[in-house]
Amino acid sequence: MSKQPDLDSISAVMIKGRDYSYAFSRGLLAHSLKLKGLPLDQAYDVAKKVQNVLIQEGIIEIDEESLREYVRTQALDVAGEELAFQYNIIETWRGSSIPLIILLAGAKGTGTSIIAEGLAKKLAIPQLFSTSIVAQILRKMIAVELAPELHSKSYKAHENLRPLYSVLYDKVLVGYEEHSRFPAEGVEVIVRRAVNEGLSIIIRGEHLVPRFLTEELINHPNVLYICLELSAKEVHSERYISDYEGERKEEKVKNFNDIRKIHDYLVEEAKNRKHLVFESSNTSATVDSIYEIVLNRLASIFGDESKEPTIEPLDRSRIHS
Repeated sequence: MSKQPDLDSISAVMIKGRDYSYAFSRGLLAHSLKLKGLPLDQAYDVAKKVQNVLIQEGIIEIDEESLREYVRTQALDVAGEELAFQYNIIETWRGSSIPLIILLAGAKGTGTSIIAEGLAKKLAIPQLFSTSIVAQILRKMIAVELAPELHSKSYKAHENLRPLYSVLYDKVLVGYEEHSRFPAEGVEVIVRRAVNEGLSIIIRGEHLVPRFLTEELINHPNVLYICLELSAKEVHSERYISDYEGERKEEKVKNFNDIRKIHDYLVEEAKNRKHLVFESSNTSATVDSIYEIVLNRLASIFGDESKEPTIEPLDRSRIHS
């Protein structure tokens, strides 16, 4: 009786990309499938079956798109139609030049950082940054005399308010709006460039106030605006102050009520404008829920297989070089 060959000892199948090549790896494929929603045992099963088929057919070199077809077939057989569909949508999108921009709004302490990182990992989007970075850059460009609110913390901006008119009656919220206006406009420029240049990015932070983002941008099919909510005030407080000690912790406790005002305002703004709002008390569940929304959005973009999806351009006149 002949002994079955050890799959790991066989010469590697080479995968050809656009300008690169690499060796097929069951482990890497299984990890990729797990990130796309397959349970780990099924992911390894699919990867092993794909390797078996490649070996049986004597394939020593294959391009990425052809490999994806093998994976789709085996995923359908092992994991069923729903999970195979998820893989198919993600891989179709990743093999295209169609961008996906996720705007993840949330007050301090709601989990925008960890949830954005989880989404970036599942979707393999390397471009991930915070609106705080945009604010820091703008502070270098705009003098404090011209925009004192920008140079303050969001929940303390009201202490530096210039005389102005606002429909809001709470000074903390007026200050927050004036503080957020500048980074939000900076984000708009970034998103417009990303859409028009086909770059997928995730931007997260407290400055993503819906009223400062144009309807054209926020309702664009390639842009997904989501706001995080922590319904339980106690949970929000615990998360917000958990990383601090001593005097810094005392300061955070003192300012939490103002942070909570900003939280409630941002959530209300999102809900009033019919934007997606997700409870973020369970971060992993929130990542999974948003991932499902992303899949549905990608399915709507790539739903018609008879034609190549196109990008609806955004007005370039609003982008300043």
